[in-house]
Amino acid sequence: MTASNYISKFLFVLLLMVSSSANAWEITRNFNQGVNGLTVNKQDDGFDDAATQSYYSTDKFFEGGMAAELNIAEGDQGWSRWGGVINFPSRIYDKGYLWFQMYIYIPADFQLVTNQGSL
Repeated sequence: MTASNYISKFLFVLLLMVSSSANAWEITRNFNQGVNGLTVNKQDDGFDDAATQSYYSTDKFFEGGMAAELNIAEGDQGWSRWGGVINFPSRIYDKGYLWFQMYIYIPADFQLVTNQGSL
């Protein structure tokens, strides 16, 4: 084995070891790929679950022409209907980091509190 072959293989293995130790992933859900009025529940660019009162909407959006519209009745705590679940591809461990970004529109007359404390 020549010195240059040895160095090339060593660098490849070193890079493989460095890149395989990173535990990072990214999830992008923009709610722009659905049909206006249909549920965002269990959709590729929507929620994975628990979003039975959440729909694709063209009414108000940040970019791309669509958004997720989340609906809730007055007095309802909304569990499994309002909002939605996005599953992570791997576990976030103790002292790990989770960064997320979202844009939300909340009507001025919407009450963010309930007699149980909060939504």
